[in-house]
Amino acid sequence: MKTASRILFKVGDYALEIEPMREHGGAASAEGPFTVKESLFRLSEDIGMSYYTVKQARQTASKWPEDRRVAEVSFTVHNILASIADDEERFAAILTPPPGRSRWTPDEAKRRTGRQVANPVTPQEKIGITDHLGGDHHHDQAHHSPKLPQERTAGLPRNSPRLIISKDSVITLPLTPGMTQIRQKPATG
Repeated sequence: MKTASRILFKVGDYALEIEPMREHGGAASAEGPFTVKESLFRLSEDIGMSYYTVKQARQTASKWPEDRRVAEVSFTVHNILASIADDEERFAAILTPPPGRSRWTPDEAKRRTGRQVANPVTPQEKIGITDHLGGDHHHDQAHHSPKLPQERTAGLPRNSPRLIISKDSVITLPLTPGMTQIRQKPATG
């Protein structure tokens, strides 16, 4: 755990050297030709990590200066507690595990920050899980675009024709342009 956390913080620190944090909506640096996303994407490709991992490591490292990081606490917990806006509150929180616990766990950190836990214990947490799974959560409808028909390519080799299968048709996309075939599924009734 300590090694993985140390590596992720190193990645985050390096990403901060390349692209320091800016205020939300802040102007881009006039020095470089790349956006933050482009720079982090290039870094992720160079080191063989996903863009999301590099972005998350940068964000977490920016909230935890090196002298405030706790070696016995996982990077995941640092990441979760990074959402505490007030620096002093965040720095004090990581030094004080929850009552009755000897250390922080990801679920305890999520409880501290008001996020959904993976393993609900209290009745309220269990109700929250049920509400979320039941689709009655206010976030479900308001923040997601309507679902489009399920379409996917079949798992074929790269140089094979592609199949796109939807509820109403099967589309074959051959290698040569202009030769797309669409077959309508027979109506069932």
